Amino acid sequence: MPLYEYRAYDAAGRLLKGLIDAPSERSAHDKVKERGLFPSAVTEDTGETGIRRGASGETLAFTMIQIATLLRAGMPLPAALESVSSQVTVPALQRALVRSRVRLSEGKNLAEAMADETVFPPLLIRLVEAGNTVGELENILERFAQFTERQDEMRRKLVGAITYPATVLVASIALVIFMLTYVAPTITGIYAGLGKDLPLPTMIMMGAGTFLETYAVWLVLAACLLVLAWWRLVPRRFKDTLALRTPFFGNLLTLSAAGRWCRTLAMLHAGGVPLQRALKGAREVLDNVVLMDDMGVVEQQVETGSGLAAALRKVWRMPPLVAQMAETGERSGALEGLMNSAAEFYEKDLDRRIAQFFRLMEPAMIFGIGIIVGFVVVSIMLPIIQMNQLM
Repeated sequence: MPLYEYRAYDAAGRLLKGLIDAPSERSAHDKVKERGLFPSAVTEDTGETGIRRGASGETLAFTMIQIATLLRAGMPLPAALESVSSQVTVPALQRALVRSRVRLSEGKNLAEAMADETVFPPLLIRLVEAGNTVGELENILERFAQFTERQDEMRRKLVGAITYPATVLVASIALVIFMLTYVAPTITGIYAGLGKDLPLPTMIMMGAGTFLETYAVWLVLAACLLVLAWWRLVPRRFKDTLALRTPFFGNLLTLSAAGRWCRTLAMLHAGGVPLQRALKGAREVLDNVVLMDDMGVVEQQVETGSGLAAALRKVWRMPPLVAQMAETGERSGALEGLMNSAAEFYEKDLDRRIAQFFRLMEPAMIFGIGIIVGFVVVSIMLPIIQMNQLM
């Protein structure tokens, strides 16, 4: 059944937009009227709306919690999707929910209905598929929402930790450039008119200012070209390998990936997904192709009959604790709990390392910027002091 996008006014005169499924445009027009609205335009939604913004993790998590709550209250799945889709404000997510409900009416299950929508991540599709199998769809959706919220919280912590020093650094660089290109030439030009040699620090500063003033456009253009070449021309495998080998930051990336992998595997396994498929789903949440290849080796080893712990020990990039936890989980039958424990350990270790790094970086950055600003100030003040002595 096709979808139609409508623009309509309510009784208060407010313009509303939405989607509705109907066999024809006339039927869609009538359905909009049945909702107490006055349609001004009803057009078929072809799915080609130009550039679409996907839903954020927070929005997607909240939507899944809403669906789970309605299902737990006894509402049928199609009605739950219709109710939630009418409240969603993100067009791409709203369309995805409405299309999924239409596919449900055509006989597909929820996982099949959601599989064709790019808004829904593959991890969610796998969890919904498992939830349909074991009959715990509400619990599965809630687990996904909790997992997504936890990942967003980790991301917010990282962004928050970076924001302050990045702001200070950018502001300091802008101040130095302003002093070099505008303030310093004015003062030193006055001094140069007296026919005296400039002090060495002042000459260095003026040379830097002249260089920036002459080649600023070319420097910006070169930087943009380098960034573009890095993202477009350099193979991703090379970039990911370099990232993992970068001192300190490579270790942070490994810890972050290990935590996400353990958390995802635990969630999928607890949701009833078979281990081999759970391993594939956990591999898909990794952002590094090198680590994804390593986890692909683990999948192959498990498929050939190897234990999970033995397979993990063959991957040297994965921290040893993961294999130890997996071995204990296999013996005790508590793989989910131990993988969650490993994920919590790595998340806390990552938080601690990031906080420690920024505690050390902030004073070091302030000290370095202070030296640069102090040099510029001294370079400006030296000619003034010498002019006072001459006068």
